Amino acid sequence: MITLLLFVSSLVQAQNLDPVPEIMTNLATQFFTDFDAREPGMNNYRPLLANVVRLAFHSCAGSTGCCGYVNLDEPDNAGLGLSVDYLEAFMSDWNAAGFSRADLYAFASQVATGMAVGDNLDTILQTVELDRTDCEAIPEVGSVGFPHAHDSPFDYMNTHFGFSNRETVAIMGAHNIGRATPQASGFDGFWVPNPLSLDNEFFDRISDNPWEQELANADRQLHAWEQNRQGPDLIALNSDMFLVRNFNTVEGRVTQNGCRNNFNNCQDAPTLDDVEFFRDNNAEFQEEFRQVYARMLRSAGEGLEQELTSLCERFDCTTVQVEAPVNNNGNNNNNQDSSDSSDSSEEEEVVEDNGDNVQEDEAGGEEDGEEEAVEDSSDSSDSNDGPNGGRPGRPGRGPGGGRGGRPGRGGRGGGRGGRGRRLLQH
Repeated sequence: MITLLLFVSSLVQAQNLDPVPEIMTNLATQFFTDFDAREPGMNNYRPLLANVVRLAFHSCAGSTGCCGYVNLDEPDNAGLGLSVDYLEAFMSDWNAAGFSRADLYAFASQVATGMAVGDNLDTILQTVELDRTDCEAIPEVGSVGFPHAHDSPFDYMNTHFGFSNRETVAIMGAHNIGRATPQASGFDGFWVPNPLSLDNEFFDRISDNPWEQELANADRQLHAWEQNRQGPDLIALNSDMFLVRNFNTVEGRVTQNGCRNNFNNCQDAPTLDDVEFFRDNNAEFQEEFRQVYARMLRSAGEGLEQELTSLCERFDCTTVQVEAPVNNNGNNNNNQDSSDSSDSSEEEEVVEDNGDNVQEDEAGGEEDGEEEAVEDSSDSSDSNDGPNGGRPGRPGRGPGGGRGGRPGRGGRGGGRGGRGRRLLQH
């Protein structure tokens, strides 16, 4: 009876709300088409989709938080003109409807990540929030302070977004749909063999051995990690590798020879358990990613959050009907556990064109190799584990057998209470 009353109450409330503005449904329809464009010869890579996801992080970093502007003269923002110019074409109509530039960047990025996860528009709209305040001026070059690919991401993400270590691990999963290019960050490569979907394959790749660090760009003295493996060459940045291993560096180069030559000789990172949990539990990863990404889009800078309003609290979302394009394998929602998803995608090699159609984009959420869930559970203590033991870890595959995989962890129990709408310090 109580459930029925709540349902009826929600219907009455929805009837008293205005419909979702036409500008939003029109743009969602346009985004679903434009963001799904694939780059030929790049195995389902979607350059505009990945670039819009990356734009969201860059427009939210720094002391101002998400304020709708990036300075394209900033070296760390190289390549973002693709998404900035694309969204600028819609800006006047969007502003005329009463919404801010920052809200358009956030809305576009949530459509992009929702598509990559496999969500339909109804699910995407539930994550959309409004009322961000635009910057009074475009940030000056050097004023934002972006993380560097050579560094550990944890301190930066905690200071600027209030993220726990686990939340930082989750947001870094955005690399799954991205690509590093010499024109943008100076690095070159994909994180996963098939960057179509935002699933947990990134965590499978970085926890799989063997990785070794190499000089990736001699002109800029950039170091990255590579695998001696069959199939396409993949990349991992120091910021990625810090999720699974601890090591010391000087100007990005790992100082320990054994660790540099084989990451199995590096010390395990405290967040390795979180990486392995996400690797073995795709649905949980995607849910935590949705939450931490939405939290990033609330940023007011320095760990504060803007006071925002849910789209579906202001407008009636129940009547919206726009279908997102189907993604991988014809599934419109990719929430099944897929720890072995990389095994099938490895068969589809990334074939690089010899032409000049290189897109200047990185991967969702971070530029120089960084970026970036949800609950405030920073620790990975066993007390948060579910009753089941999860799936067993994979055996080591390094020289001489390498290190054996760890046992999988059970699902985490317990939901999180509602969040008040106010500026929050973490």
